[in-house]
Amino acid sequence: MGGSAIGGQQESQHLRGCVSLNSCGQAAESDKSITRSISANSGSPGTRFTLENFDLGRIIGIGGCAFVRVAYCKPLNKPAVLKTYSKAQLIKSAEVRHFKNELQALVVIRSMWIPRLLGSGQDNRTVFLVMDFIQGGELFRVLRQLGRFTLREVEFYAAEVFCALCDVHIWRFVYRDLKPEHLLLDNEGHVKIVDLHLAKFLKYGGRTNTLCGTPEYMAPEMVERVGVGYEADWWQFGILLYELLSGKTPFYDPSPYTLYTKILTVEVRFPGYFSHSACSLIDALLSKQPKKRPSDDQIKNHPFFSSIDWSRAENQQLSPPMVNRVKTPLETCYFDTFPLPEEFEAEANTSKDFFVGV
Repeated sequence: MGGSAIGGQQESQHLRGCVSLNSCGQAAESDKSITRSISANSGSPGTRFTLENFDLGRIIGIGGCAFVRVAYCKPLNKPAVLKTYSKAQLIKSAEVRHFKNELQALVVIRSMWIPRLLGSGQDNRTVFLVMDFIQGGELFRVLRQLGRFTLREVEFYAAEVFCALCDVHIWRFVYRDLKPEHLLLDNEGHVKIVDLHLAKFLKYGGRTNTLCGTPEYMAPEMVERVGVGYEADWWQFGILLYELLSGKTPFYDPSPYTLYTKILTVEVRFPGYFSHSACSLIDALLSKQPKKRPSDDQIKNHPFFSSIDWSRAENQQLSPPMVNRVKTPLETCYFDTFPLPEEFEAEANTSKDFFVGV
């Protein structure tokens, strides 16, 4: 997997992959041909940067082809994160298309629930995306500390994630990799959805058949490769609700084959402390048949969300159950620290044609 877009606690002995950030590194030799003028305080998806434009800070996330680093953007006079990909690793693992999917999604989707893309850049070894720095850390980190969330906490986070997924769908993308590691909290405690490298644009009525994502969160149609649409995101939403309420996913096995068999054949079982409405919603979302899963409106009107004012939720006006306070714009206390991966030190013996226009 490409790794968490802006953060990522990494569980080394787990099926779930992700990303993180560490100490300052040496800026690689920049490709001067991609430099262009940058406005003082804005930045846009089309802005081109070089590594010389940044004071590089800690690495807070690492994945198979990418790492995420906090940096100070000198032209924009603000903190940012650089999601940096190894060109050699992208090409070797056939992940170039996922990188381009992520870039396309960040350029196209306009949503308060997704960190802004401020620009991009590349050098001989790497290609990187520059995004807003979301300082509150991963929801997974909080879940790991608490074990599980209260019903009120889950209602809040689930409502905001629902709004985020609806925004992604409005722009005709299916997200395909929902999990707590890909949900960040901003300074006020609101959710941001990150790591869009598996997001896929769908034509009207279109489907995608790629087997990808986090195994424990894969929908049956993803496992069988029979055509994946927006319904797969609602399956993953059901898995997320179960994990936030219990601290674990409903389907798990160290053997991928056995795990996939459970996803296809085993019905979900609920702990006794789950509310009736939670069981009802999750059971509907985890229907093995995509067409039988609830629609957006049916999810909003489900009794599980009876206390949610959706007009307020859609505008981030609900009161968050917890806030991660920060003292400085570059503070990274809610993220782990990671070393620079060795493969990023190697020269990419590849053509730049793969990354024209980045």
